[in-house]
Parts: sequence; structure tokens; C-alpha cells
Amino acid sequence: MLQWQKKNCGYENIGFLEKDVRNHLDKEKHLALASGVAKAMLEHFMHMKEKKKPNFFYVVDLDEEHGIKNVFWVYSKSREDYKIIGDVVSFHTTFITNKYKMPFAPFIGVNNHFQSMLLGCALLANETTSTFVRLMQTWVRAMGGKSPITILTDQDRAMKAFISIFFPNTRHRFCLWHILRKIPKKLGHVIRNDEDFMRIFNDCIYNSWSEDDFEKKWLNIIENFELERNE
Repeated sequence: MLQWQKKNCGYENIGFLEKDVRNHLDKEKHLALASGVAKAMLEHFMHMKEKKKPNFFYVVDLDEEHGIKNVFWVYSKSREDYKIIGDVVSFHTTFITNKYKMPFAPFIGVNNHFQSMLLGCALLANETTSTFVRLMQTWVRAMGGKSPITILTDQDRAMKAFISIFFPNTRHRFCLWHILRKIPKKLGHVIRNDEDFMRIFNDCIYNSWSEDDFEKKWLNIIENFELERNE
């Protein structure tokens, strides 16, 4: 059984983030998998590696009591796909809420037909900066050492911290879906008072084909709906 490799990527210098504090309270947490589920998962991994797909890659992180903490795996086709479509990768832990209440962390790419492609995934015991760093170390190793040109994530402080250190030459952008989910809460009073707001707002977001085009539309929205003082 393989262990995560702990390499010095500088994450110890990032500081103790809010999510790290929450996870520290349960630092011995391991994956809440039933023994039969864990056994079936590991048997599947070993079968894929030994019998069917020798290029299949997996890593299991164990705690001090040999309980499973984190699991990462990537299929051989995903490793081949990444060589071609690895320029832009989406990564976050909010895709699926599963019955085990564990963060599921998929790496997603897009092919030339605008189809989503799975480029690896993990089950994590927590969402600390150190866990993310070890996960990225393992994923990049599985992908032949190639870093993406651009990575999309949610607005998580731990992710922002480790990406700036681990991928210094990669453009980090926030996922638009996560940003737009906040609009009803942040600008609900504007939406209720003017039925044209969302139409104009969506035109700015989805139909701006250059940075200048977006900035002009954005300034018009702020002025027309008197949002200058809205933080």
C-alpha cells in the first residue's frame, strides 16, 4: 500500500487558516468508510493496477493507526487525456455531497468538443492546506510532472494559499458558478426592485468578449443601479 509523499513545498509557511483551525479540532479524522466498502475499493484499485490497466494510478494515505485518511486515483485514459487537454483544470470539493459526508475532490478538464473529462479524483478526510498540497503533489506526479496553465477553484482560502505556492506559474481563477451563487444574497434588494437587473447582469457576464467590453458594461451596471457604495 502506498503512502502520500511529504515533500517540502513551502506550505508550512502559509499560516494557520480558518479551515485549518476547524480541521485541527478533528485532526485524527479518517475516512468514515464501512470496512466492506474500504476493502472493496482497495481490491478494485489493486485489480486495476495488476490485471487490467497497469497505467492506473492510486495512492492511499494512512493515519498513525493505519486507518485510511485520504485516497487518490486516476485512470490510465485520464493520464493520456491530460497530455492533450491539460491546459485548463477545474478543481474543488463541492461537486458531491455523499452519505459519508466526505469531501470528494475531482480534477476536471474539457476536451475540444466542450465535454467534461475526469482527470483524477480523491476522497479526503479534511480540507486543510497541507492535505491539498499533498493531493496536488500526488496528482502532478501521476500526470508526469505537468502543471496546468490555468486552474479553476471555488473561493476557498486554503486553496488560494497553496496554489500560489505550488503552482506559481499557473493562472488561478475562481469558478464562475460559485461566484454567481452569491448574487441573490448579495444583491437581492436590487433584483427585487428592478426586473431588468438580471438580464443586464447576465449580458455583462456571458456576452463580454473582451476585458474592455466587460469593464464598460460593469461600470454601467454600477452607475445605473446606484451600486457605488455597495461593497
